[in-house]
Amino acid sequence: MENETRIARQNAINFILNFVIVILCIVTVICGCAAMYELVYDYSWTYDEDNFYYRIEDNDFYATVGMYHQNVAEGVNANGSMKEYYGVAKYFEAASLYRAFLETGDTARAEKQKAKMEEALPEMGGWHFLEDEIKEQLGLDQ
Repeated sequence: MENETRIARQNAINFILNFVIVILCIVTVICGCAAMYELVYDYSWTYDEDNFYYRIEDNDFYATVGMYHQNVAEGVNANGSMKEYYGVAKYFEAASLYRAFLETGDTARAEKQKAKMEEALPEMGGWHFLEDEIKEQLGLDQ
């Protein structure tokens, strides 16, 4: 009889401990999900001046366009030099679209992009000399 009581008590303790383990596993999974949420959604995915500078130095103007749009979507306030990098990105985007519309024969839209290119040129500030490089890279006539 004493043996049966001890076995019943061990079974009760095992049940309680298994229940605690399951609860702790559920809590761990919930905490892990919450941590992942914080990492993914609260981490700022913006670009600074150095990122733009290195892309421009590598003549990777296409990347600057994506970086510009990402910063605008994130609401990054641009200071003086960042505005110049934004100007380079705007100019390259407009020049790319200008070339695409010229190739497809859509002259009306091409002219709109040409006007955007001219608007972006003063925004480029000290980087205005890149105009020729961008045109050369895109195969536009000088």
